[in-house]
Amino acid sequence: MIPMTRKYVYPLIILWSLALSPSIGFSQPQTPTPPIRTSAATFSSSPAISARPFPDEQRELLVSLLTLPDRHQMIERARKKLCPAIVTLPPQDAKDIKTGLAVAETSMSVEVSFAREATPESAITTPFSLLIDFRDDDLFIRTSQPRFPSEAGGFALMPQKSRNSDLWIEGKHGSNILILLPPLAQCRTRAVAICPRSFVPRVGLQNNGYFVSGARYFYSVNADGLLIAPKENPGRIRASIRASSRIPLPNPWFEERLSEVNPSATLKHIITRSTDEAPQFDSLTLPSAEAVEASLELGRGDELLRTISNRSTIEISQFELPTSKKVEIHFAETPVEAGTCFMVTRWSETQL
Repeated sequence: MIPMTRKYVYPLIILWSLALSPSIGFSQPQTPTPPIRTSAATFSSSPAISARPFPDEQRELLVSLLTLPDRHQMIERARKKLCPAIVTLPPQDAKDIKTGLAVAETSMSVEVSFAREATPESAITTPFSLLIDFRDDDLFIRTSQPRFPSEAGGFALMPQKSRNSDLWIEGKHGSNILILLPPLAQCRTRAVAICPRSFVPRVGLQNNGYFVSGARYFYSVNADGLLIAPKENPGRIRASIRASSRIPLPNPWFEERLSEVNPSATLKHIITRSTDEAPQFDSLTLPSAEAVEASLELGRGDELLRTISNRSTIEISQFELPTSKKVEIHFAETPVEAGTCFMVTRWSETQL
């Protein structure tokens, strides 16, 4: 089961926790961040949403972090742009809509498939996949082609605040990868760089030609709310799960209640590799982003007055490692060839 990463209980608990957290606060981006979904006159008619791509400026920041030395002053500057929570406050006229409970939780993971073409140097083209799960305190990663049985259970990497972390994973038949983890501990943005590199003695880690060929997504979502019914009309509450095109949805995708006596609604759903609904790999054109959202819509009759939601997004992109860097392989400093790598980024957004 994929663990929940955040819980939002309105109105007191979340605001108190955001105010006291040393690394999470209300962001003030240079370009205003659009809300997850603006209030409308009627309740949503479709579960489909569009996943917004990660901003280009912040994507460049992630790449620059990978090449910085430990405790570099630019690390903290980058964290200030990447780490604060994205929270959209309700409009003034919606604050009168009261809830006894409002919980919106989302968690996402992804399995990325890799392939390569035959070359004169090697006719072996063994495909493999990486399961990537950004857990609360660490990154879990597992290859489908581990070279050693002891590594079949996967690896857990703990992100740091002031330095990069790295791990070289040897796979069967040359399906080797270098994992670079930027210093994003206690951050609403989580990311991991995947560089297909094989060890060449007396040379270092060289590009082995693997590329991203597809992905499939897993999630855990919980929308649970209780509306204090307004006096004018019966209260209406809808708990829903909405997602972008590659994310499988439950049927039905929402639960709704209309009542004069404090209506409540709950909808939970989990998709893992072991469930019957586990999706197949879809081919990708990079960059590619997918999102899932837990939502509570609150209103009177047919009139929508307020939306409380939490959205998780995962983006897979390609980038060029700009310069050669060194990592420790076989107890020795080993140069890494510059060139093609892939970034998997996950971030969350909240609307109160």
